Amino acid sequence: MILRRNFVLDNNIYEVESFVKRLGTLVRAYLSPEDLMKFSLGIAEIIINAVEHGNLEINYEEKSSLLKEGTYFDQLRERAENSKYKGRKINISLCADENKIEVTVSDSGCGFDWRKYFQDENRNILDFHGRGLKIARFYLDEIVYNETGNEVKVVKIPTGKKCK
Repeated sequence: MILRRNFVLDNNIYEVESFVKRLGTLVRAYLSPEDLMKFSLGIAEIIINAVEHGNLEINYEEKSSLLKEGTYFDQLRERAENSKYKGRKINISLCADENKIEVTVSDSGCGFDWRKYFQDENRNILDFHGRGLKIARFYLDEIVYNETGNEVKVVKIPTGKKCK
């Protein structure tokens, strides 16, 4: 049986964890406990990136500066309430069966050049942040961005014994 669901999230990274748990509950019948953990970690990174870098337009340099100043989370809240960003949503579609879990995440931002992050594996490896896509690529089996970089399809292939 194929499971299909669509979701819409606001620009609140504090809601990502509970959403990922909800998503995990829906797909747990298809995944082993280890695969469920990997899927959850990878998809959380993708959704957080869609909120902060996509809809809220916080780039790498700006995030570095805000973290250094200790104002990063304040800025997330301010931007989420700013009229320029407030109406933006994260659209998520899920399609799952015993052969694969496929999730598409799209944001309302301008996109980014995802190619440069995939080409340089050692980029920012020692920085305080900037490893979200590396984590997602490590835990998910496939990551495909659209040309613009504001939509990504991720795939997790189930392996091993399923969750009960």
